[in-house]
Amino acid sequence: DAGDGTMGGLVAFFAAQSTETTPEKGYEVTLADGSVVKQNYGVFTHTIFSALAKNPAMTYRQLAQSVLAGYAAGNMLKPTPLFEGKLRAYFLFCFFLFVGPVSYYYTTPYTEGLFLLLTVAALVLLKQRDYIAAGFTGAFMTATRSTGLILVFAILIQALTDHRKDGGTVRSFIAGIFRRTDLMLAIALVPVGLCCLALYLYVHSGQYIGVDGRGDALAFVHIQRAWGRAFQNPFGNLWLALSGQYKSGWTWSIGTELAFGLAAIGGLVLSLVMAIRRQWAWAVFTAFGVLLPLSTNTYSMIRFVSGLAPVLILGALMLARWKWLFYVSLAVFLILDVLLLPTWIARTYYLM
Repeated sequence: DAGDGTMGGLVAFFAAQSTETTPEKGYEVTLADGSVVKQNYGVFTHTIFSALAKNPAMTYRQLAQSVLAGYAAGNMLKPTPLFEGKLRAYFLFCFFLFVGPVSYYYTTPYTEGLFLLLTVAALVLLKQRDYIAAGFTGAFMTATRSTGLILVFAILIQALTDHRKDGGTVRSFIAGIFRRTDLMLAIALVPVGLCCLALYLYVHSGQYIGVDGRGDALAFVHIQRAWGRAFQNPFGNLWLALSGQYKSGWTWSIGTELAFGLAAIGGLVLSLVMAIRRQWAWAVFTAFGVLLPLSTNTYSMIRFVSGLAPVLILGALMLARWKWLFYVSLAVFLILDVLLLPTWIARTYYLM
């Protein structure tokens, strides 16, 4: 939170660019005796404290947006505030969604955009220890994509982490888990969305794929046979994808299978980084989010990995750590978007 100086890393707010001056203005201030006087304050300082007075719990990004909105409302073109810190990561995250190499997944009628939004909301709620709200969000996740079921593991891991932070032990957590009505309700809520989808398919899909007028409640599973999906060893599938391209001879090009395999490796590596950073709920969610679709085959792994919010958030944080890398990433994202979009449009299997 912006109002709490004990949380978060370094975030720097600058009142102006290095070539600009920082003006002061007279503002009306109500004193303790009720009288109103005019006192001079820096425009930037006054705008910041006014925003914090309205909402002390706002994030740094919200505070920066409030400052810019205050300047715009006052028609102030100069000076130009400057913000440094993890705001770069926020910008890079959004840039990747809108102009990144797989931006078509978030800007066309796919489930990735909605699933990403719901995942971010669920992770924020877990951080705030609002497990029931996180479970309710999980219900919408499973209605969007069946892999949303892995949020159950994230809820349990986050609850265990919070329990240990409060001085508890793993043993006491396990012993009392069934008495935690908030956790039990949160876990029970997650599959509700998937159950609603199955019920809808059972009622409405009979005229297309059902038997005796009855629909197929598990149509979203059975339809995967069209892509030859069947549960196998995920690491065996990964090895086939990585080695298949070179069985007929060495080549430096990156084919579709190899690209899918590299995407899976990237997701697994980042889940390991999350575990090293002790972001256990993120790590478990990401690892299962990669291994579950990988256990069928590697098709669409780019899509599955790019739909995992922890992967994108951690990636943005890592790439925004140094300013030079941040700007290089922006250029690379834009170039790859221009190059890959025509390829995606031309090849039907990119639609999977």
